[in-house]
Amino acid sequence: MEIDFAKENVAATFFDVENDGDLDLFLVSGGNEFENGSSDLDDRLSINLGNRKFVKALANATPPDHINGSCVAAADFDRDGDIDLFVGGRNRNSNFPLSAPSAILRNESSRANNLIKLELATKEVNPALREVGMVTDAIWTDFNNDQWPDLLIVGEWMSIRLFENRKGKLVEVVDGSLQAAKGLWNRVVGSALDDDGDLDYVLGNAGTNLPFRASLEDPLVMYYGDFNNDGRIDPIICQSIDGKYYPIASRDELSQQMSSLKKKYQSYASYANATIEDVIGKEMVQEASRVEVTILESIVLENLGKGKFKTHLLPLSAQLSSARGFIIKDFNKDGRKDILLSGNFYPHKTQIGASDAGIGTCLLGVDKMEYKAVQTAVFGANKDARNMVLLGEERFLMTVNNGSLLLSIIID
Repeated sequence: MEIDFAKENVAATFFDVENDGDLDLFLVSGGNEFENGSSDLDDRLSINLGNRKFVKALANATPPDHINGSCVAAADFDRDGDIDLFVGGRNRNSNFPLSAPSAILRNESSRANNLIKLELATKEVNPALREVGMVTDAIWTDFNNDQWPDLLIVGEWMSIRLFENRKGKLVEVVDGSLQAAKGLWNRVVGSALDDDGDLDYVLGNAGTNLPFRASLEDPLVMYYGDFNNDGRIDPIICQSIDGKYYPIASRDELSQQMSSLKKKYQSYASYANATIEDVIGKEMVQEASRVEVTILESIVLENLGKGKFKTHLLPLSAQLSSARGFIIKDFNKDGRKDILLSGNFYPHKTQIGASDAGIGTCLLGVDKMEYKAVQTAVFGANKDARNMVLLGEERFLMTVNNGSLLLSIIID
Protein backbone atom coordinates (compact mmCIF):
# COMPACT_ATOMS: atom_id res chain seq x y z
CA MET A 1 0.00 0.00 0.00
CA GLU A 2 1.97 3.00 -1.28
CA ILE A 3 0.40 5.85 0.71
CA ASP A 4 2.49 8.70 2.10
CA PHE A 5 1.57 9.03 5.79
CA ALA A 6 4.68 11.03 6.70
CA LYS A 7 2.78 14.30 6.68
CA GLU A 8 0.18 15.18 9.28
CA ASN A 9 -3.23 13.89 8.15
CA VAL A 10 -6.19 15.59 9.77
CA ALA A 11 -9.04 14.11 7.71
CA ALA A 12 -9.68 11.59 4.94
CA THR A 13 -12.43 10.23 2.73
CA PHE A 14 -12.79 7.27 0.41
CA PHE A 15 -14.55 8.03 -2.88
CA ASP A 16 -14.48 6.75 -6.45
CA VAL A 17 -12.64 9.53 -8.25
CA GLU A 18 -12.59 7.99 -11.74
CA ASN A 19 -15.81 5.90 -11.65
CA ASP A 20 -14.05 2.57 -12.00
CA GLY A 21 -16.00 0.85 -9.24
CA ASP A 22 -13.47 0.99 -6.40
CA LEU A 23 -12.79 3.56 -3.68
CA ASP A 24 -9.82 5.89 -3.83
CA LEU A 25 -8.41 7.82 -0.86
CA PHE A 26 -8.19 11.59 -0.38
CA LEU A 27 -6.07 12.80 2.56
CA VAL A 28 -6.30 16.32 3.98
CA SER A 29 -3.05 17.74 5.37
CA GLY A 30 -2.74 20.24 8.20
CA GLY A 31 -0.72 21.27 11.20
CA ASN A 32 0.61 24.44 12.78
CA GLU A 33 4.23 23.25 12.58
CA PHE A 34 4.31 23.95 8.83
CA GLU A 35 4.90 27.40 7.32
CA ASN A 36 2.11 29.01 5.30
CA GLY A 37 2.49 27.96 1.68
CA SER A 38 4.51 24.84 2.50
CA SER A 39 4.07 21.90 0.13
CA ASP A 40 3.74 19.76 3.28
CA LEU A 41 0.22 21.21 3.56
CA ASP A 42 -0.83 19.92 0.14
CA ASP A 43 -3.60 17.32 0.19
CA ARG A 44 -2.97 13.94 -1.42
CA LEU A 45 -5.00 11.64 -3.62
CA SER A 46 -4.16 7.92 -3.72
CA ILE A 47 -5.64 5.72 -6.45
CA ASN A 48 -6.98 2.26 -5.66
CA LEU A 49 -5.35 -0.29 -7.96
CA GLY A 50 -7.21 -3.22 -6.40
CA ASN A 51 -5.96 -5.98 -4.11
CA ARG A 52 -5.44 -3.40 -1.34
CA LYS A 53 -2.85 -1.54 -3.39
CA PHE A 54 -2.87 2.25 -3.60
CA VAL A 55 -0.54 4.55 -5.53
CA LYS A 56 -0.22 8.31 -5.20
CA ALA A 57 -1.88 10.23 -8.02
CA LEU A 58 0.21 12.50 -10.23
CA ALA A 59 1.00 15.93 -8.76
CA ASN A 60 -1.29 17.74 -11.20
CA ALA A 61 -4.31 15.59 -10.22
CA THR A 62 -5.08 17.96 -7.34
CA PRO A 63 -4.50 21.71 -7.03
CA PRO A 64 -1.43 22.71 -4.94
CA ASP A 65 -3.44 24.74 -2.43
CA HIS A 66 -0.82 24.82 0.39
CA ILE A 67 -3.47 25.31 3.09
CA ASN A 68 -3.85 24.16 6.69
CA GLY A 69 -6.82 21.84 6.10
CA SER A 70 -9.34 20.47 8.58
CA CYS A 71 -11.95 18.25 6.90
CA VAL A 72 -13.28 16.88 3.64
CA ALA A 73 -16.82 16.07 2.46
CA ALA A 74 -17.68 14.21 -0.75
CA ALA A 75 -20.78 14.43 -2.97
CA ASP A 76 -21.80 14.87 -6.61
CA PHE A 77 -22.85 18.47 -5.96
CA ASP A 78 -23.17 19.38 -9.67
CA ARG A 79 -24.97 16.11 -10.53
CA ASP A 80 -22.75 15.29 -13.49
CA GLY A 81 -22.21 11.68 -12.45
CA ASP A 82 -18.95 11.88 -10.52
CA ILE A 83 -18.01 12.73 -6.93
CA ASP A 84 -16.71 16.19 -6.01
CA LEU A 85 -15.16 17.44 -2.75
CA PHE A 86 -15.36 20.27 -0.28
CA VAL A 87 -12.11 20.73 1.68
CA GLY A 88 -12.33 22.88 4.81
CA GLY A 89 -9.53 25.24 5.78
CA ARG A 90 -8.69 25.86 9.44
CA ASN A 91 -6.49 28.83 10.43
CA ARG A 92 -3.49 30.48 8.80
CA ASN A 93 -0.41 29.28 10.63
CA SER A 94 1.08 31.90 12.99
CA ASN A 95 -1.84 34.18 12.18
CA PHE A 96 -4.73 32.89 14.29
CA PRO A 97 -7.65 33.60 13.89
CA LEU A 98 -7.27 34.36 10.19
CA SER A 99 -8.89 31.48 8.34
CA ALA A 100 -7.13 29.27 5.83
CA PRO A 101 -8.89 29.10 2.45
CA SER A 102 -11.50 26.41 1.94
CA ALA A 103 -12.08 24.84 -1.45
CA ILE A 104 -14.62 23.23 -3.76
CA LEU A 105 -12.82 20.62 -5.86
CA ARG A 106 -14.79 19.76 -8.95
CA ASN A 107 -14.13 16.30 -10.37
CA GLU A 108 -13.08 16.61 -14.00
CA SER A 109 -11.71 13.07 -14.29
CA SER A 110 -12.31 11.05 -17.44
CA ARG A 111 -11.95 7.29 -17.39
CA ALA A 112 -12.13 7.18 -21.18
CA ASN A 113 -9.16 9.56 -21.46
CA ASN A 114 -7.30 8.01 -18.51
CA LEU A 115 -7.44 11.41 -16.78
CA ILE A 116 -7.65 11.95 -13.04
CA LYS A 117 -8.26 15.60 -12.20
CA LEU A 118 -9.75 17.61 -9.32
CA GLU A 119 -10.01 21.29 -10.20
CA LEU A 120 -10.43 24.26 -7.87
CA ALA A 121 -13.93 25.61 -8.58
CA THR A 122 -14.71 27.69 -5.49
CA LYS A 123 -14.96 31.03 -7.31
CA GLU A 124 -17.44 29.62 -9.81
CA VAL A 125 -19.62 27.97 -7.16
CA ASN A 126 -19.49 30.72 -4.50
CA PRO A 127 -16.39 32.88 -3.84
CA ALA A 128 -17.47 33.35 -0.20
CA LEU A 129 -16.62 29.70 0.44
CA ARG A 130 -12.95 30.54 -0.02
CA GLU A 131 -12.92 32.51 3.28
CA VAL A 132 -15.83 30.85 5.07
CA GLY A 133 -14.11 30.70 8.48
CA MET A 134 -11.99 28.39 10.63
CA VAL A 135 -13.76 25.22 9.53
CA THR A 136 -13.76 22.10 11.70
CA ASP A 137 -16.44 20.00 9.97
CA ALA A 138 -18.74 20.00 6.95
CA ILE A 139 -21.36 17.74 5.42
CA TRP A 140 -23.22 17.60 2.14
CA THR A 141 -26.92 17.33 2.99
CA ASP A 142 -30.21 17.84 1.17
CA PHE A 143 -32.00 20.02 3.74
CA ASN A 144 -34.82 21.04 1.38
CA ASN A 145 -35.43 17.69 -0.37
CA ASP A 146 -34.80 19.01 -3.89
CA GLN A 147 -32.29 16.25 -4.73
CA TRP A 148 -29.37 18.71 -4.93
CA PRO A 149 -26.69 18.30 -2.20
CA ASP A 150 -26.46 21.39 0.01
CA LEU A 151 -23.39 22.23 2.12
CA LEU A 152 -23.48 22.71 5.91
CA ILE A 153 -20.28 24.05 7.51
CA VAL A 154 -19.28 24.58 11.15
CA GLY A 155 -16.11 25.82 12.81
CA GLU A 156 -14.46 27.78 15.59
CA TRP A 157 -15.61 31.36 16.22
CA MET A 158 -18.18 30.80 13.49
CA SER A 159 -21.90 30.86 13.01
CA ILE A 160 -23.55 27.82 11.43
CA ARG A 161 -23.27 28.31 7.69
CA LEU A 162 -25.63 26.55 5.29
CA PHE A 163 -25.32 26.88 1.52
CA GLU A 164 -28.28 25.89 -0.66
CA ASN A 165 -27.40 24.15 -3.91
CA ARG A 166 -29.13 25.88 -6.80
CA LYS A 167 -28.22 23.63 -9.70
CA GLY A 168 -24.50 23.66 -8.98
CA LYS A 169 -24.25 27.13 -7.46
CA LEU A 170 -24.13 27.39 -3.65
CA VAL A 171 -26.09 30.28 -2.12
CA GLU A 172 -25.96 30.94 1.63
CA VAL A 173 -29.20 30.50 3.55
CA VAL A 174 -30.07 33.53 5.67
CA ASP A 175 -31.79 32.46 8.90
CA GLY A 176 -31.53 34.07 12.33
CA SER A 177 -31.06 30.78 14.18
CA LEU A 178 -28.04 29.95 12.02
CA GLN A 179 -26.38 33.35 12.07
CA ALA A 180 -26.91 33.88 15.82
CA ALA A 181 -25.34 30.56 16.83
CA LYS A 182 -21.67 31.54 16.88
CA GLY A 183 -19.83 28.71 18.58
CA LEU A 184 -16.66 26.73 18.97
CA TRP A 185 -18.22 24.02 16.83
CA ASN A 186 -16.47 20.66 16.42
CA ARG A 187 -18.86 18.31 14.62
CA VAL A 188 -22.11 18.19 12.65
CA VAL A 189 -24.19 15.15 11.67
CA GLY A 190 -27.56 14.98 9.95
CA SER A 191 -30.53 12.70 10.58
CA ALA A 192 -34.33 12.78 10.35
CA LEU A 193 -34.80 13.12 14.11
CA ASP A 194 -38.50 14.00 14.21
CA ASP A 195 -39.69 12.00 11.18
CA ASP A 196 -41.32 15.00 9.53
CA GLY A 197 -39.74 14.28 6.15
CA ASP A 198 -36.65 16.43 6.35
CA LEU A 199 -33.17 16.27 7.88
CA ASP A 200 -32.29 17.76 11.26
CA TYR A 201 -28.78 18.20 12.63
CA VAL A 202 -26.80 17.52 15.81
CA LEU A 203 -23.89 19.88 16.45
CA GLY A 204 -21.04 19.39 18.92
CA ASN A 205 -19.72 22.46 20.73
CA ALA A 206 -17.06 23.17 23.38
CA GLY A 207 -19.47 22.60 26.27
CA THR A 208 -20.13 24.74 29.33
CA ASN A 209 -17.64 23.14 31.75
CA LEU A 210 -15.17 25.96 31.10
CA PRO A 211 -13.93 29.01 33.06
CA PHE A 212 -15.85 31.40 30.82
CA ARG A 213 -19.37 31.88 29.51
CA ALA A 214 -20.98 33.01 26.28
CA SER A 215 -24.46 34.20 25.33
CA LEU A 216 -26.17 36.49 22.85
CA GLU A 217 -26.29 39.19 25.50
CA ASP A 218 -22.69 38.73 26.68
CA PRO A 219 -20.67 36.99 23.99
CA LEU A 220 -17.13 35.76 24.38
CA VAL A 221 -15.14 38.16 22.20
CA MET A 222 -11.79 37.90 20.47
CA TYR A 223 -10.12 41.12 19.35
CA TYR A 224 -7.25 40.67 16.96
CA GLY A 225 -4.73 42.75 15.04
CA ASP A 226 -1.04 43.57 15.08
CA PHE A 227 -1.26 45.46 18.36
CA ASN A 228 2.50 45.67 19.00
CA ASN A 229 3.65 46.23 15.40
CA ASP A 230 5.77 43.08 15.15
CA GLY A 231 4.19 41.85 11.92
CA ARG A 232 2.14 39.11 13.60
CA ILE A 233 -1.51 38.89 14.56
CA ASP A 234 -2.22 39.24 18.28
CA PRO A 235 -5.49 37.54 19.34
CA ILE A 236 -6.89 38.60 22.72
CA ILE A 237 -9.92 36.68 24.03
CA CYS A 238 -12.11 38.65 26.42
CA GLN A 239 -14.94 37.87 28.84
CA SER A 240 -17.70 40.35 29.63
CA ILE A 241 -18.13 41.38 33.29
CA ASP A 242 -20.71 44.08 34.07
CA GLY A 243 -20.62 45.28 30.49
CA LYS A 244 -16.84 45.62 30.28
CA TYR A 245 -14.48 43.22 28.52
CA TYR A 246 -11.47 41.79 30.32
CA PRO A 247 -8.72 39.62 28.76
CA ILE A 248 -8.94 35.96 29.78
CA ALA A 249 -5.19 35.45 29.42
CA SER A 250 -3.04 35.95 32.51
CA ARG A 251 -0.50 38.77 32.73
CA ASP A 252 2.36 36.33 32.09
CA GLU A 253 0.68 34.70 29.12
CA LEU A 254 -0.29 37.97 27.43
CA SER A 255 3.15 39.46 28.14
CA GLN A 256 4.76 36.59 26.25
CA GLN A 257 2.60 37.55 23.29
CA MET A 258 3.10 41.33 23.71
CA SER A 259 6.34 42.02 25.59
CA SER A 260 5.57 45.72 26.03
CA LEU A 261 2.96 44.78 28.65
CA LYS A 262 5.68 43.70 31.09
CA LYS A 263 6.55 47.37 31.69
CA LYS A 264 2.97 48.55 31.57
CA TYR A 265 1.81 46.04 34.18
CA GLN A 266 4.68 45.42 36.57
CA SER A 267 2.48 43.68 39.14
CA TYR A 268 -0.31 41.13 38.93
CA ALA A 269 -2.54 43.47 40.95
CA SER A 270 -2.22 46.26 38.39
CA TYR A 271 -3.23 43.86 35.60
CA ALA A 272 -6.06 42.17 37.48
CA ASN A 273 -8.61 44.94 36.87
CA ALA A 274 -7.42 45.97 33.39
CA THR A 275 -10.05 45.99 30.64
CA ILE A 276 -9.17 45.39 27.01
CA GLU A 277 -9.30 49.17 26.48
CA ASP A 278 -6.78 49.63 29.29
CA VAL A 279 -4.47 47.00 27.81
CA ILE A 280 -4.30 48.11 24.16
CA GLY A 281 -6.10 51.47 24.21
CA LYS A 282 -9.62 52.53 23.26
CA GLU A 283 -8.66 53.61 19.74
CA MET A 284 -6.97 50.30 18.97
CA VAL A 285 -9.99 48.37 20.29
CA GLN A 286 -12.22 50.31 17.92
CA GLU A 287 -9.92 49.59 14.98
CA ALA A 288 -9.35 45.91 15.83
CA SER A 289 -11.04 43.05 14.03
CA ARG A 290 -13.46 41.09 16.19
CA VAL A 291 -15.16 37.70 16.28
CA GLU A 292 -17.61 36.33 18.84
CA VAL A 293 -18.90 33.19 20.48
CA THR A 294 -22.53 33.37 21.60
CA ILE A 295 -23.15 29.73 22.49
CA LEU A 296 -21.02 26.97 24.04
CA GLU A 297 -23.72 24.31 24.33
CA SER A 298 -24.05 21.37 21.95
CA ILE A 299 -27.40 21.46 20.20
CA VAL A 300 -29.99 19.88 17.97
CA LEU A 301 -30.87 22.08 15.01
CA GLU A 302 -34.48 21.41 14.04
CA ASN A 303 -35.32 21.85 10.37
CA LEU A 304 -38.64 23.74 10.22
CA GLY A 305 -38.73 23.77 6.44
CA LYS A 306 -38.48 26.64 3.95
CA GLY A 307 -34.96 27.48 5.12
CA LYS A 308 -35.96 28.04 8.76
CA PHE A 309 -34.40 26.35 11.80
CA LYS A 310 -34.83 26.18 15.56
CA THR A 311 -32.10 25.55 18.14
CA HIS A 312 -32.61 23.03 20.98
CA LEU A 313 -29.97 22.65 23.71
CA LEU A 314 -28.94 19.09 24.53
CA PRO A 315 -29.33 18.03 28.21
CA LEU A 316 -26.84 19.25 30.83
CA SER A 317 -24.93 15.96 30.93
CA ALA A 318 -24.10 16.47 27.24
CA GLN A 319 -22.47 19.82 28.04
CA LEU A 320 -19.80 18.60 30.49
CA SER A 321 -17.09 18.42 27.86
CA SER A 322 -16.28 19.10 24.24
CA ALA A 323 -18.69 17.06 22.06
CA ARG A 324 -16.79 15.65 19.08
CA GLY A 325 -18.42 12.40 18.00
CA PHE A 326 -22.06 11.36 17.47
CA ILE A 327 -23.86 8.18 16.55
CA ILE A 328 -27.59 8.53 15.89
CA LYS A 329 -29.56 5.29 16.21
CA ASP A 330 -32.66 3.90 17.93
CA PHE A 331 -30.72 2.11 20.67
CA ASN A 332 -33.71 1.10 22.82
CA LYS A 333 -35.93 0.24 19.82
CA ASP A 334 -38.86 2.44 20.86
CA GLY A 335 -39.25 4.05 17.44
CA ARG A 336 -37.42 7.26 18.38
CA LYS A 337 -33.86 8.08 17.39
CA ASP A 338 -31.31 8.40 20.19
CA ILE A 339 -27.92 10.13 20.30
CA LEU A 340 -24.67 8.61 21.55
CA LEU A 341 -21.97 11.22 21.99
CA SER A 342 -18.32 11.30 23.01
CA GLY A 343 -15.54 13.81 23.13
CA ASN A 344 -12.92 15.58 25.18
CA PHE A 345 -10.20 18.08 24.40
CA TYR A 346 -6.95 17.86 26.33
CA PRO A 347 -4.72 20.48 24.61
CA HIS A 348 -6.28 23.58 26.21
CA LYS A 349 -3.74 25.90 27.79
CA THR A 350 -2.96 25.36 31.45
CA GLN A 351 -4.98 28.39 32.53
CA ILE A 352 -8.13 26.82 31.09
CA GLY A 353 -7.43 23.18 31.87
CA ALA A 354 -8.23 20.08 29.84
CA SER A 355 -11.83 19.37 28.85
CA ASP A 356 -11.71 15.81 30.16
CA ALA A 357 -15.06 15.24 31.90
CA GLY A 358 -16.53 13.28 28.98
CA ILE A 359 -17.06 9.56 29.52
CA GLY A 360 -19.69 9.10 26.82
CA THR A 361 -23.37 10.03 27.03
CA CYS A 362 -26.45 8.31 25.66
CA LEU A 363 -29.42 10.60 25.04
CA LEU A 364 -32.69 8.73 24.56
CA GLY A 365 -35.35 10.42 22.48
CA VAL A 366 -38.48 10.86 24.62
CA ASP A 367 -40.47 13.35 22.52
CA LYS A 368 -40.02 15.64 19.56
CA MET A 369 -36.55 17.19 20.01
CA GLU A 370 -36.48 16.18 23.68
CA TYR A 371 -33.83 13.84 25.06
CA LYS A 372 -33.19 12.15 28.39
CA ALA A 373 -29.65 11.30 29.43
CA VAL A 374 -29.14 7.76 30.71
CA GLN A 375 -26.11 6.31 32.43
CA THR A 376 -23.98 4.35 30.03
CA ALA A 377 -20.44 3.16 29.54
CA VAL A 378 -18.64 4.02 26.31
CA PHE A 379 -15.31 2.25 25.93
CA GLY A 380 -12.51 4.79 25.37
CA ALA A 381 -14.75 7.86 25.68
CA ASN A 382 -12.91 8.96 28.82
CA LYS A 383 -9.83 9.63 26.67
CA ASP A 384 -9.14 12.54 24.32
CA ALA A 385 -11.80 11.10 21.99
CA ARG A 386 -12.31 13.00 18.74
CA ASN A 387 -14.89 11.17 16.61
CA MET A 388 -17.03 8.05 16.26
CA VAL A 389 -18.43 6.19 13.28
CA LEU A 390 -20.93 3.34 13.23
CA LEU A 391 -19.79 0.09 11.62
CA GLY A 392 -22.79 -2.03 10.72
CA GLU A 393 -25.46 -2.30 13.43
CA GLU A 394 -23.53 -3.25 16.55
CA ARG A 395 -20.02 -1.82 16.34
CA PHE A 396 -18.51 1.61 16.23
CA LEU A 397 -15.01 2.95 15.72
CA MET A 398 -13.62 5.77 17.87
CA THR A 399 -10.59 7.93 17.15
CA VAL A 400 -8.43 9.17 20.03
CA ASN A 401 -5.95 12.03 19.81
CA ASN A 402 -2.39 10.67 20.18
CA GLY A 403 -3.90 7.22 20.69
CA SER A 404 -5.00 4.06 18.92
CA LEU A 405 -8.27 3.46 17.10
CA LEU A 406 -10.80 1.84 19.42
CA LEU A 407 -13.44 -0.66 18.30
CA SER A 408 -16.50 -1.01 20.56
CA ILE A 409 -19.59 -3.19 20.54
CA ILE A 410 -23.07 -1.84 21.30
CA ILE A 411 -24.69 -3.92 24.03
CA ASP A 412 -28.45 -3.51 24.59
